[in-house]
Amino acid sequence: VAKPKRGKSNKNKKSFRGFGKVPEALIDRAPPPEELCVCQSGKTYGECCKPFHDREDWPATPLVLARSRYSAYAYRLPDWIIDSTHKSNPDWKGQRSKWQRELIGFCDGFTYEALEILEETPGAHEDEAYLEFIARLRAANAPSEAPKGVKQTLRRVKMHGASDVASADFRERSRFLREDGKWFYVSGDVDFDPEVTLERPDPVKARKAAEAEAEPSARADAEKKSEE
Repeated sequence: VAKPKRGKSNKNKKSFRGFGKVPEALIDRAPPPEELCVCQSGKTYGECCKPFHDREDWPATPLVLARSRYSAYAYRLPDWIIDSTHKSNPDWKGQRSKWQRELIGFCDGFTYEALEILEETPGAHEDEAYLEFIARLRAANAPSEAPKGVKQTLRRVKMHGASDVASADFRERSRFLREDGKWFYVSGDVDFDPEVTLERPDPVKARKAAEAEAEPSARADAEKKSEE
């Protein structure tokens, strides 16, 4: 009896970076256009985030971009998350397929229940901005049955004394940059205790302070030249 042929090894599909098996296909969970968008803008998906996800338009502000990224996580759309991320982001990867799989693991590991916008602040120049928000997530499965990557996130939440073991709520202050007329997500300071106000420098005050420090030196140089 001939031995059955051995299939190809699944060695590279085991870990999925802690999120379980690699999905067979990139199937999204986008709703019909007439359904309310999960980003909680109050608009339907068709008039809210769908044009961005379909690349028919680009968000005009960091707030709109943040909403479109949140809904992309909820709707399992990793390509939009990648395309709207600035290349200076520490998680930006050259291997797009690998990054897709990691993002899908996060998309599938949680349910996305609410997005609360807290504060928008300008950056040091007109092409920089900051946005603070709270995202409310829950583990899609019982914590004991969740993939490794989801468990790691839940452990970080538990460190802050959260009583709900399935909750993964977090507070983030995101930085955005505009290049060639398009806003991109750059990075974010995250705290898994949503009640904590993230400490951060005020970029406008920092710029004014730098200008104030430079002014005496510039004045001294001008006086020196006039004496000469």
